[in-house]
Amino acid sequence: MLYGMSMFAQRQDILLNNDWNFRFSHQVQKGTGVRVDLPHTWNAQDALSGKIDYKRGIGNYEKNLFIRPEWKGKRLFIRFEGVNNIADVFINRRHIGEHRGGYGAFIFEITGKVEYGKENSILVRVNNGEQLDIMPLVGDFNFYGGIYRDVHLLITDETCISPLDYASPGVRLIQDSVSHRYAKVRAIVDLSNGSSGNQEVELNVRLLDGQRVVKEGTKNVNLSGNEVMQQELTFEIDQPHLWNGRQDPFLMTANALKRQMFSIQEKTFIRVDPV
Repeated sequence: MLYGMSMFAQRQDILLNNDWNFRFSHQVQKGTGVRVDLPHTWNAQDALSGKIDYKRGIGNYEKNLFIRPEWKGKRLFIRFEGVNNIADVFINRRHIGEHRGGYGAFIFEITGKVEYGKENSILVRVNNGEQLDIMPLVGDFNFYGGIYRDVHLLITDETCISPLDYASPGVRLIQDSVSHRYAKVRAIVDLSNGSSGNQEVELNVRLLDGQRVVKEGTKNVNLSGNEVMQQELTFEIDQPHLWNGRQDPFLMTANALKRQMFSIQEKTFIRVDPV
């Protein structure tokens, strides 16, 4: 049984791929930067020449982002789907974090690190030089430098389904058992309270067979100030409708929602596949 996961949420998701300024670190003169859109690599030409001396070093990506005043009181996250292979991220020239490794998504919370109602600078310093502590060290492929996947700005309420667990949606399904007769699935949801006060939320998870709700679970959760809490709901399904390739490409869906003051904050759809 396999799980494919995609994100659909009322959390706002803004793509930040356009209008970056790129230059290498050794290009210190003004005006040496060039405009690029993401995804981007500085090895698009030289790495294809078959020579081993393609450019491996440090490149700088920078853009301005206007932070709207109505976002104050929200939580802001910047999410990178892939940077090869070391990324140091700066907001308004202040270092907010480093990610080491070129083949995984990562995310940083930038709430409180931005100025509202103003243009804010984002600088990503990328290094694809050889690093003995970052795998892989060798291979029959090139180590392309750059921001080679999308970059997103995520905006949520103060209490949210957290995206900070290795840049995941914050919802996981664990399959304990599956057959044509019976399935048992656990939904694990990461809740995060970004405020200093206590918050009460309602966590709701529904399993759907098409438009029909097969199972539904609800739990009221109290979160202390600045608390991150993991919650779990278990579902047992008799005679589940299983996906069977091209013969019967049926997908069961799981919706995980966090409600606060009757407002839906997040929704995650999860595909459930048979063995």
